[in-house]
Amino acid sequence: MAEAEKVPIQIPMEQATKAIPLYDEWSRARDALLEENRKIVDYAIRTTEMRTGFYDKLALLAAGSFALSLTFVASLHKHASQELPLAALGSLKAGWVLMLVCILLSWYHNLYRCASVERLSIAGLQTLVGSRFVVTQTFMSRASSVFKDVKAEDVNLGEFFELGAAHMKQLSKDSVEQVEKFVKDATRISRHADTLGSLALLSLIVAFILLIRFAIKNIGLL
Repeated sequence: MAEAEKVPIQIPMEQATKAIPLYDEWSRARDALLEENRKIVDYAIRTTEMRTGFYDKLALLAAGSFALSLTFVASLHKHASQELPLAALGSLKAGWVLMLVCILLSWYHNLYRCASVERLSIAGLQTLVGSRFVVTQTFMSRASSVFKDVKAEDVNLGEFFELGAAHMKQLSKDSVEQVEKFVKDATRISRHADTLGSLALLSLIVAFILLIRFAIKNIGLL
């Protein structure tokens, strides 16, 4: 294999010493962006775990209440008769339906909430990528001035870094557009999740009211 041709680069000492701080600054900015993105994603995950955990417990409460009401109705049937039938059966049936609705809505809430966090995580990663483009653009812009008039044969390094900075700027713009799209999707899905969660909680509250009404109407049978 032929040895690669070496291209001599003439860099004045003053300009060479300026390049080292540029690289150090770029490295610090990159590490800071990574840490910031990690914190954002961790916060979103913790918040989602809290919300989904609440609605998991809400669904379990609805299921437990449904089972308990069945036991209560079975106990009432032992004491009911043709002269004293069960009263407010409509409230009981409506309460059962609402508890089942609560369970379904809680599941859908968690599904939507997880989908929202997935999009936020992607947006966070895309933001990190876009930020890297910005950092690289800044690095190349400053490098173009540092390496101004520095040439490797016919290649002007200053112009090379300037073209690279322009390309990074365009990539950063495209990344911002992608982030906005993911954030809009996440916001829309999160609003749906909030609506479903509110309806689930309301369904369970109304179901409890109806079951209490049924219990009061028939407590005399015990």
